[in-house]
Amino acid sequence: MSEFRIIDCKITTNISNKLVNLITQGCTLQQLAIVNCNLSERSVQAIAEFTHTSKLIREIDLSWCKTQRSTWTNFFELICNTRNLSSLSLVGNLLIEPGKDTLANIVSFIKKSIKL
Repeated sequence: MSEFRIIDCKITTNISNKLVNLITQGCTLQQLAIVNCNLSERSVQAIAEFTHTSKLIREIDLSWCKTQRSTWTNFFELICNTRNLSSLSLVGNLLIEPGKDTLANIVSFIKKSIKL
């Protein structure tokens, strides 16, 4: 499977954790969209780790995830050196955590990314 999209699905964070674990285990995805679903910080962390290690993933859409700001600080720390993404969408998420390096990590990610 090269593409997985789940949009506007009312699932619990427990289900989203299980779903993300299944998706990211030895997967060959090129496009991943989990939009307006109840993602936990742990789910976003698992997606970041998957993105960091995958050579195939090209597009990720995690818009409207309903997560805490600290989630994105950790997310960008992990994917900062990822160069294989051509599209990353995070619409509707509170990305900037006051007093943290989130903005610096976002800028670093953009500068290092060749295709984004």
